[in-house]
Amino acid sequence: MYNRNYGGFDYVRIHSELLTSVLNRKLTHINP
Repeated sequence: MYNRNYGGFDYVRIHSELLTSVLNRKLTHINP
């Protein structure tokens, strides 16, 4: 499943998942 060629993409995927969780928390605060 993991390929060395996609090391950069893997970082982007993890970073986007972190960003999504933060956005979800902010949306939860805006719309309780």
